[in-house]
Amino acid sequence: LPKHRSYDCLIDLQPEIETHHGEPIYDLAPLELQDFRKYISLEFGSGFIGHSKYFIGTPIFFVKNKYGPLHLVIDY
Repeated sequence: LPKHRSYDCLIDLQPEIETHHGEPIYDLAPLELQDFRKYISLEFGSGFIGHSKYFIGTPIFFVKNKYGPLHLVIDY
């Protein structure tokens, strides 16, 4: 990670706000789910990603590549 800077932004969390973790926004289509599982297996096997104990996931979606296959987009 980069070093902290004087212009780093602080996000003030509000403890009374309830999060909706564990609730999918929408289900993946079968082809998307297949591609997602393939991506997770490949990245996990290479060590690029690992297990997390964090209770909130990252939203993802797929866009169609101009050559045909789906492209995974991670919405940070």
